[in-house]
Amino acid sequence: MMSFWAEQNELKETAPLVEKQTQLEELIPEAKCGAPRTALTLIKTTQQFKFELDQWNMKIDTVKNPNTLSAIKKHIATLQLTISNFPCNGCVHQAECQDLRYKKIRNIFNQYSEILYQMKQSASILEVDLADKTEFLMNMGFLDFELKLTSKGKIALQSGCSNPFYITELIWHKKDFPWVAELTIPILAGFIELGLGATPLLVDNFVDEPLQRAYQWIGECIDPVRKQLYSNGVAAPEPSFAQSALVQALENGIGFEGAAEHTGISIGTIIRLVQKTKYLGFRFGFLTRANGIETVVSSN
Repeated sequence: MMSFWAEQNELKETAPLVEKQTQLEELIPEAKCGAPRTALTLIKTTQQFKFELDQWNMKIDTVKNPNTLSAIKKHIATLQLTISNFPCNGCVHQAECQDLRYKKIRNIFNQYSEILYQMKQSASILEVDLADKTEFLMNMGFLDFELKLTSKGKIALQSGCSNPFYITELIWHKKDFPWVAELTIPILAGFIELGLGATPLLVDNFVDEPLQRAYQWIGECIDPVRKQLYSNGVAAPEPSFAQSALVQALENGIGFEGAAEHTGISIGTIIRLVQKTKYLGFRFGFLTRANGIETVVSSN
């Protein structure tokens, strides 16, 4: 599609974008982000995240549900952590570029944004969006140079997650898991996406040392991916320790009613979490079923 459009349009409509990138490049030599296009993306993402943070901070005092409040606080922390880890931090151009304190850069960013907005009325925006998404997926190792799915890309697709970055890295290293096989299913539960307000509260009595050690290992495992996401201006939700602790408590014998009472989420949400976790387990070979009996399979 891109090559077809290049032949038809000769990039006439995208030329103004390139011009603005060139203008910015002259103003931020040796920027830590490495490219003016990346800088413009990070400026836009920073503005979006800061606006979202302002909105949540205004609403947070009105939230009464403890689970929703916990989820919002976690989301706010994720946004703040992502911004603080952008390559802009520590860059000599941070104040005038990311913070838009330099009028020339502010004008370039506004003009660039206006050009993109105007392009939404034409097919050229498809080319720009496709190029950005393709570059990102290649940076994450999901696509190769021929734009075909890599092994990691296939894992991401099979996971069924809207944010598959961390679960993909976990599955990629499944032969290195340092925990017993029975702990794998509770750990997978931490990567299930339940949505805002459906996140369980962390219950201290559900937590044990092996699960804590496992999450320390997970943190080290996914840290390179986390940094790669930061450099691309992406805020992905972290694995949920509370969800893992909940599923482990269920496997240790607590009933659905007791789990719901302790964690503050409905029985229906807990059942959905268990079902999604089992699906993920079967999908990647951590669970098998024979004669109606589910069996945990070692990843090593």
